[in-house]
Amino acid sequence: MKNKILIIDDSKDILFAISEFFLMKDWEVYTAPAMDEALKIVSTKKLDIIIIDYHMPYINGIMGVKLIRQIDETVPIIALTIEGMENIAEEFFLAGADDFAIKPIKVLDLYSRVKVHMSKQNTLLSKKENIKNEEFREYQKGINNNTISLIEEKMKKLKEYVTIETISEITGLSTQTINKYMNYLIKIGMIDLKIVYGKVGRPRNEYLWLKK
Repeated sequence: MKNKILIIDDSKDILFAISEFFLMKDWEVYTAPAMDEALKIVSTKKLDIIIIDYHMPYINGIMGVKLIRQIDETVPIIALTIEGMENIAEEFFLAGADDFAIKPIKVLDLYSRVKVHMSKQNTLLSKKENIKNEEFREYQKGINNNTISLIEEKMKKLKEYVTIETISEITGLSTQTINKYMNYLIKIGMIDLKIVYGKVGRPRNEYLWLKK
């Protein structure tokens, strides 16, 4: 799968230079000369990195970063600034940017920064996946296939969402056991959970076996 990059700059020359370099690296490249176009791309594509210039028509880069962060909180963002504008770089960081590069752009230096942030992002995603897998293994402890088969047999006959108490009654299992299995079955996509809010008291959970 190709890496995806979005380059936001009102300079056609810069858009061309950077995009051509990344196309040569076999990346999927998106470009935008203004923030309205950029935000449409951010909203519809899962990007791996964004490069954004400060001087943009109507909405500058700093505000642009803030708007991007409302859509995607994690995509790495590298801001482009002019030499001697350290205060602008600081504002970029406060807005949510991860790094900045100084114009005139040295594409190899920019590519080096991109690779660093891609590596960081991949490491972070890998850690999150490991944590998720550990949590899943914890759910699997003490899970019995015969008990799942019993729950499946009884719940498949039901055409509406039911409470843990109802499932306990039709299976003969304790509510504590049912609660444990419901959590596990939701995790693996076999059960759908609906939270019902009454006029008084705490909301109650109801469950439905997903027909397959």
